Amino acid sequence: SEIIKRRDQKFRSIGKQKEQQELDQINRDFIDSLYLSKGSLNAFNEEEIYQFSMVAHHSEDCDWTYKWIERLIDLSNGGYKGNTMLGPLLDRMLHPKDGYCSKQDLIKRDDFITIFISPKLKINNYLKSKK
Repeated sequence: SEIIKRRDQKFRSIGKQKEQQELDQINRDFIDSLYLSKGSLNAFNEEEIYQFSMVAHHSEDCDWTYKWIERLIDLSNGGYKGNTMLGPLLDRMLHPKDGYCSKQDLIKRDDFITIFISPKLKINNYLKSKK
C-alpha cells in the first residue's frame, strides 16, 4: 500500500498534472491486478483498502471509479468497518452539481446510480439533498 500511496501523491501536490495522470493510471492498473489475483476486497488489509479508495477518489477515469465504488459499497454492506474514502468519493464523483463524473456524463452517472448503486445503498436522498 505504501507504493500506491507514494504514486498517488507524487506529483499531485506540486501541480504536475500530466505526470500525475500517468502515475494514476499505473495505480489503477496495479490495483486491478491485485484485486484480480485475490478475487475479493476481503483479502486485503485496512490500509490497502483505504489506499484503493483514495486512488478512486483521485481518479479521472469514471468507468474505473464506478467499478470501485460498487466494490467498496459491497464491502461496506458486508459489514466492513474499516476506514475508506467511500463517503468523500461518492460526493466528489457523483454530486449532482459539481461531481467529477456528473460533469463528464450526467446520463451515465444517473444510470450508474439507478442500476448499480440504488439497490445497494440508499444514496438518492443524500444526492438529492446536495442540489
